[in-house]
Amino acid sequence: YYNGEYFNLIKPDYAILNGGSLIIDKNEDILYKSLILVENIDGLIEDFLKYTNNFSIQTLTDFLTNDEKYKGQNAKYFEFGKTKFDDEIYKIVASFINQTDAYKLAEKYHLEYVPYFNGKFGRLNNKGISKVSGNQNLSEIINISLEKFIVFGDDFGDLDMIKNACSHIKNVECEVGNGLTVHYARSK
Repeated sequence: YYNGEYFNLIKPDYAILNGGSLIIDKNEDILYKSLILVENIDGLIEDFLKYTNNFSIQTLTDFLTNDEKYKGQNAKYFEFGKTKFDDEIYKIVASFINQTDAYKLAEKYHLEYVPYFNGKFGRLNNKGISKVSGNQNLSEIINISLEKFIVFGDDFGDLDMIKNACSHIKNVECEVGNGLTVHYARSK
């Protein structure tokens, strides 16, 4: 989701958000979006309540979770299944009771499930959407080669983006950790 506080602190020219499903520029204009379109949103929510320990739905401006205790990422508690949800969905993050259910739900709703390294959580986006594809989309939109990009991140989903960015640059050392270490790229 888009968090103006962080955006104004970092002041990037562009930001790739929600697992690559949203790209905005420094004026906060949307350059690209890939919404999760579900005909039966109530059915999707019912399935996630049934097959997950907890989950979040990320909209343009909110990180909504069904976990009352979770306060990270400026999360807001939302009573999915009791309160009507009718916002645009950019990304879903969930902790599945059984990983097989994650893939079944992804298939049912025509999404792609990508497990995070810790094995407990994973993200669901439209098929082919990732931070790597977000960089590629941004490169095409602004007509600038990926070699000129500077990338950084703070989430498991950013690791592949950083690795991919390093692969496009000659004479660069790239250190990508397991989500508990610092991720960076620097000249050799």
